[in-house]
Amino acid sequence: MLEIKRENVFNTKVDAGHTYHMDSYELTLLETTIDTTVQHSFKEPILYNLLRGKKTLRLQNDYLYDYLPGTTMIVPPNLEMEVSFPGSSAEQPTQCLSLTIDRVKVIDSLNLLNERYPRKDGLLWQLNLNDCSFIENLEISQIIEKLFRLSVQSSHETQIIAELTLTELIILLSQKQLLLGMEQPQERNSVLFDIIHYIKQHITENISVDHLAEQAAMSSASLFRSFKKEFNISPVEYITKERIRAAKQILLTQPTATIAEIGYQLGFSTPNYFARVFKQHERITPSTFREQNLIYK
Repeated sequence: MLEIKRENVFNTKVDAGHTYHMDSYELTLLETTIDTTVQHSFKEPILYNLLRGKKTLRLQNDYLYDYLPGTTMIVPPNLEMEVSFPGSSAEQPTQCLSLTIDRVKVIDSLNLLNERYPRKDGLLWQLNLNDCSFIENLEISQIIEKLFRLSVQSSHETQIIAELTLTELIILLSQKQLLLGMEQPQERNSVLFDIIHYIKQHITENISVDHLAEQAAMSSASLFRSFKKEFNISPVEYITKERIRAAKQILLTQPTATIAEIGYQLGFSTPNYFARVFKQHERITPSTFREQNLIYK
């Protein structure tokens, strides 16, 4: 659990925390210690990264979302949210990092990406901060936590590292948004959409890169390069990510299913291998993930 610097603490009716101001971003560590519901809205787009506990979000379209650690949320300006903190207490607080990035920094980072590493389809790399989205990616969560650790320090060297780390974050967010877009029907102009759709439809089966390449009418090497360049993730890594996402859904919706049954259902060779891969992605075991979720229900 990250510690709030008590000498620089601020308090509202719900949150206690501290805000750190850097050259190109502002980052706040928020801690909630009461089980309550509040209304939230922000003038600028922010990134939320939940560290501990659980939030239940009700958005403008009345969509209810259980927000758990390991997911980064892009909150657009003026989005009305009803936020609940089920199970929050002094012993089990809800902790969240709130990150606001300077718009000039975003533009400069995307210009660098478009100039040096243009997309193969001729389109521009972009980062949309005006639509609400949820990105499940451990690497992105870890980078935001790294920015927090850098923010606590105040040396010239850490400022430089923070700027480079922020650029890395912007690039990763752009790549993940592109991948999320590929998962939507309107992106059917790319052959990679068909590959992503196939993986999702056959996630419980044994999927090889050679078979995916055959589906795409290209060589395995070409598929690997195209997938990796577009999304910064290999086809095998994407398959694993989708299996872990499916496992989390089953863990939360089928409480009587055993860990072994879930692992075998999703194509893992042994329960131990399933647990090991799950922990690599989520930083906790499947059993702990299920237990923590039950605590906050």
